[in-house]
Amino acid sequence: MHNWMPSFRARPPCLPRSHRSVLGRVELAVLLCAGAALGAAPGPNWAGRRSLPLEIIEHFPAMTELVDKGFKIIHNCNFINTGMAQPFDGAGVLPRRAEWASLATTLVATLMAAWFWSLKRQVRQRTEALRKAMVAIRKSESELKLSQESLAKAQSLAAIGNWEWIPAMARVHWSDQMFRILGENPGALRPSLKTVLARTHPDDRANLKRTLKRTLAGRESLPMGFRTVLRDGSCRFLHSLVEVEPGAEGQPYRFRGTVQDVTELRSTEEALRQAQKLESLGVLAGGIAHDFNNLLSAIGGNLELAQMNMRPEPAAAPFLIKIEKILKRASELTHQMLAYSGKGRIAVKKLSINQIAEEMPHLLEVSISKRVRLDYRFEAHLPPIEADGAQVQQVIMNLVTNASEAIGDRDGTITLTTGMDYLENPQDQVENHGWTLVPGLYVTLEVADTGCGMNAETRRKLFDPFFTTKFSGRGLGLSAMLGILKGHNAGIRIRSRAGEGSSFKIFFPASVTGELPPPAAPPVVRSAVPTGSILLVDDEPDILEATAELLAAMGFKVDSAGDGLEAVAQFQANPEDYSLVLMDLTMPRMDGREALQALRSQAPELKVVLCSGFNEADVAGDFSSANLSGFLQKPYTFQMLKDVVEKALA
Repeated sequence: MHNWMPSFRARPPCLPRSHRSVLGRVELAVLLCAGAALGAAPGPNWAGRRSLPLEIIEHFPAMTELVDKGFKIIHNCNFINTGMAQPFDGAGVLPRRAEWASLATTLVATLMAAWFWSLKRQVRQRTEALRKAMVAIRKSESELKLSQESLAKAQSLAAIGNWEWIPAMARVHWSDQMFRILGENPGALRPSLKTVLARTHPDDRANLKRTLKRTLAGRESLPMGFRTVLRDGSCRFLHSLVEVEPGAEGQPYRFRGTVQDVTELRSTEEALRQAQKLESLGVLAGGIAHDFNNLLSAIGGNLELAQMNMRPEPAAAPFLIKIEKILKRASELTHQMLAYSGKGRIAVKKLSINQIAEEMPHLLEVSISKRVRLDYRFEAHLPPIEADGAQVQQVIMNLVTNASEAIGDRDGTITLTTGMDYLENPQDQVENHGWTLVPGLYVTLEVADTGCGMNAETRRKLFDPFFTTKFSGRGLGLSAMLGILKGHNAGIRIRSRAGEGSSFKIFFPASVTGELPPPAAPPVVRSAVPTGSILLVDDEPDILEATAELLAAMGFKVDSAGDGLEAVAQFQANPEDYSLVLMDLTMPRMDGREALQALRSQAPELKVVLCSGFNEADVAGDFSSANLSGFLQKPYTFQMLKDVVEKALA
């Protein structure tokens, strides 16, 4: 082995400081091998890098720098020319250089492979990171798009639009729904406060400006309600909320707000308020009708007693007959009040709407102007309805009378039409007055006129009690008809425009369970033989006195009680003496319901006739299992009292 190591050790000062450590010597060895392998000729003008493969020079510039560095170190050390080459002759240097070349080639290949795989790993890692980032970006974009679509759909369903305004940047943004609320397609208007004010109803514009001025000054954020006028002239009710975002100096920087179309909500709330008003007035009307019926019962009873006890054809007889007619009119008024309260179903049975209307031409003709013509259009083979015939006639009479008054002194036509219709969505097809109709088949009754029609204000107050467009108008008007419709669970649809006439269409639920019943045979009533006593129970002394006299005129012995508690006590004292109890329903201390239970607990077969100012349909539901012997609605006449008593005792 040739001794070339002393020459290496003899020149250590030529090595850079960075290669005096162990790690530095390893790097130096690699560089020496690389230089020897490439067969470079060291020198000041080294051009050995041209011997590197072109691919390495182009794709691995760091490797070429590595080889440059190796050759420069070799040149500085004068390692090959002085330290290594001297011990060898020409024949001995080549084998040694071949070994060095083989070793250097292996090291260079290893370094290049390590560099390549390191670079490949870095590229793979960065590619994977980019792929994940792109997936995350696409997912975020998809979620953002879905969120925007959901927001737009929610705004459309709720009729809510939003806006944003940055005064300092003169930037205004409206959502698509904001345009639609104003009746325009998205982008059809220039988003601005002036645009909103220009479309605000003139009656609301001044108040909206004042509220906006306070809001834009940053003093307070107030909810705003106003009307907007669309291109077709229709009005929509809007509700707006505003949020003020302050800037760095506390001044308003950004304004955000929402605008919601609340037209349908206001309509529903108005219908609910109207229904609540009608309900409260109905309770009042029902109570008044009940008390008024008691008074009429007492007056009528005493009147009939006077007529029964007078000499034939006295001078006062015509006046008593007039009083009797007035009592009948007062009784009809109480029936209207009960109808208004929705408690007017007296005798519900299956009826033909055509038959009811066909019985009214003469009555209608004398109630309307001579210049008005009645046109009847009845559809054949309609299903029956379950209704009270008298109240349906009252509905027809009210509608025809109002139609005649709308025509006035002019020539005109009132068309009375019957038909059939199927309501799939009653809440959308008829008006909402506080009760719900179910989908199904309905028999219709329509009264249309060629009169003056109604404006919006008249239409809004149409069903208010005592409302009229006539100077001398009075009474419950169409509000009583509305109570009748409620009692029959019927609907109404009104079409009217000023100067174009009106149409009122009533929807009665069709009875599809069977045909009309055959005419009932007149009942055979056997005259009751007065046996035993009748226990008369009422909290009105005038009614007690008058009814007791009427029963006595029939030949009955009568005992009176002022309330249910007193009646039970009298019956317990002599239960065998009473063959019938004629008892009022509403009384203090113990009412008719409690008294009936107490009496039946002692005598289950006791015959009881109930009396009330309310109608039988409302009372029967509470006494469906009581097996009553009869019902007598106040005010009643002597003949009505006689018929009920005789039927109960027959």
